[in-house]
Amino acid sequence: MVLRRLFALTLLLLPLPATAAEFSAEERQLVADIRRMMDKTTDLLIYAYTNETKMNLAEMKRVYKEFDQIADWFTKKIPYERYERRTGSFCHGAAYFAWSYWKDTTDYKEFNGTETQQIIGMPRNYQELKDRQKESLEGHFIVFNRCDRYLDQIPTELEDQKNAKTLSLEYMDIIRKESLTLFKSILNKGKFYNKNIILENQKQADEIYRHHHSLIKLIKENDNIGLACSLYTDFSKYFISHYLLTHGNPDNPRRLPDGLFEIGYKGLTDAYYTAAKICDNQIEKYRKENPQ
Repeated sequence: MVLRRLFALTLLLLPLPATAAEFSAEERQLVADIRRMMDKTTDLLIYAYTNETKMNLAEMKRVYKEFDQIADWFTKKIPYERYERRTGSFCHGAAYFAWSYWKDTTDYKEFNGTETQQIIGMPRNYQELKDRQKESLEGHFIVFNRCDRYLDQIPTELEDQKNAKTLSLEYMDIIRKESLTLFKSILNKGKFYNKNIILENQKQADEIYRHHHSLIKLIKENDNIGLACSLYTDFSKYFISHYLLTHGNPDNPRRLPDGLFEIGYKGLTDAYYTAAKICDNQIEKYRKENPQ
């Protein structure tokens, strides 16, 4: 079970994609299609989570078929070429975790979680089902967060990096401190939705994000040192805009049920601190190997 969450975290740390010279109409359409399918996944996930205990087996299987079709789309329609294309690479297979959540739920319902009737790999008891659900859902929000950030950034990545100022490794320490301070402030405000407070945090996140492409430029120019460090400049921005302001907003049609919101919130905050620790280790190793 732990492997599911670890897999999601590794997607945050994959090598940055190389980019082509032009962003084609075909690529722009794929971006639009990916966003549409992400919304469709979220809508289905909200429905499934909200009605999980109310559904009969027939309805659960119908919903499972929808998850299966969405997961199949994310796998087959999005190019996967080891991150050599700009569009979709980080979103390839992104619906796997939502599918996995509902597959375990449906299997447990159908076979009653009994040892004698269980199929290979299904949850053996109710507690194992709950543990698997939590890990799959955390993985889902981690992967969708990365997909969101990637889709926003990649259309103008070449131009943004070309125009980015040169950043020193020492300045990364300043960004690190500002990012950690802001993220701690976000968490200290609690999960209760307060738009004014969130928008104030968003202003600070946008200010830190101004350094994002300079940081990526620094990483690329130094043999991909600190790949995880890109989280310092962009994670808070998208955590606020694509999670708190979307899934925590009571006026948003894609507001998550409280329990589901809590799971995603914890998964994303844990992912941030995990990446921060990995970044620190990477930079420390680089400095030891390259003393100034």
